[in-house]
Amino acid sequence: MEEEIRFSPINDEIVEGIVTYWYFEEDEEIEIGDDLIEISSAENTYSITSPIAGVLLERCVEEGEKVVVGNNLAIIDTPD
Repeated sequence: MEEEIRFSPINDEIVEGIVTYWYFEEDEEIEIGDDLIEISSAENTYSITSPIAGVLLERCVEEGEKVVVGNNLAIIDTPD
């Protein structure tokens, strides 16, 4: 089943950032808790971890792109 990973608020002040690094390429297997994507704000850099296991089907944003809370970051194919 395909699951979307969305950018959730990191805290009350961080609601947007720039994608600085992807830890996985499309078609690679991901486990729960793996660092998935790195996002930088004006104050800090954060690693967003995967809440689910599966195969990364699509990176919905590229490095250098701005993201805001609610943006889709990735689509992961989970085992049925």
